[in-house]
Amino acid sequence: KLSMDTSTKQLIINSLGRNYLESITEINKLLDPYPGGGTVSREHVEKLLVTSENIIINDLVDCVFERKTQKIGSLHNAVLQSLTSSQILIIINNHLIKLLEMLNQKEIGNLSNKEVIERTKPPIFYRRHPSFITQLSIWNIVQINKCLELITEAITSTRHNTELADEITERVLLKISTIKN
Repeated sequence: KLSMDTSTKQLIINSLGRNYLESITEINKLLDPYPGGGTVSREHVEKLLVTSENIIINDLVDCVFERKTQKIGSLHNAVLQSLTSSQILIIINNHLIKLLEMLNQKEIGNLSNKEVIERTKPPIFYRRHPSFITQLSIWNIVQINKCLELITEAITSTRHNTELADEITERVLLKISTIKN
């Protein structure tokens, strides 16, 4: 009896961690206000699911794409407490796609970084705006495409070598953060 748009569903999926019981608890928090059905808004989900694991994965993503390589190892290990390597790679892949879209918008519309961020749908959480401004200044379309290739290779490698998934993931995050043209 509940409905939601695709970006809201993706937010929920990205919020689910390794702990099954914790995930069920989070889902039940979402459902409680809608006993008879209805439409679940992104704002409702964001209010309820902003947890420390969401913050720490965003910190990891931002460190990778701000090229703060010295922090990646410790943040990666912290994120592994609640997310799998596969989930991390998917989140990084989604971020790359978002950056690619934003860079295309910037180029086509001849927009400033701030204008691109303000026009992005779904909206970027305001606390991440400074990081996105930095990322849009650092990265270009060619680099993002190289990163997408690296992520694809890493996803394939982690599927074939599950026992090394965490190491492969950390290595690709470091590689992405140091990529040049």
